[in-house]
Amino acid sequence: MNGEYKEGLPFGQGELIVSKNSHRIQFYFPGPDLRYNGTFLKISSSEIDSYIDAYQENWKKFEEMKVVQKQLDGELNAYGKLNMIINVGGWHSGVCIHSYHMPLKSEKEIKSIIDSLCWAQKRGPEIKSFLKSLD
Repeated sequence: MNGEYKEGLPFGQGELIVSKNSHRIQFYFPGPDLRYNGTFLKISSSEIDSYIDAYQENWKKFEEMKVVQKQLDGELNAYGKLNMIINVGGWHSGVCIHSYHMPLKSEKEIKSIIDSLCWAQKRGPEIKSFLKSLD
């Protein structure tokens, strides 16, 4: 079978996209209003583990920055692993996967996205195998 299979991530945002030869995760972030194009972020299967590590490391940095921000009472921004943006005290406070998109600001949210990435890393090969069996 040629084509792609799509399934939403358990996280609630993003899709697992699988063909018989590959799998990836794709996020779509709409523009500020309907006049602007949205942004796609594609994560190949070989990058998923790196995103899991990045979220874990960037969450630790976010927690450290929150302590400093309380002392300074301002806004702090930093680039984290995989160029994720870490914002503390601003409008998009949290660990953002890309630019200001999808700011995660609680340990529960971080755990949920990591669990979803792990799920996709396991589910992708299962679906690939099934698609190949249809030939």
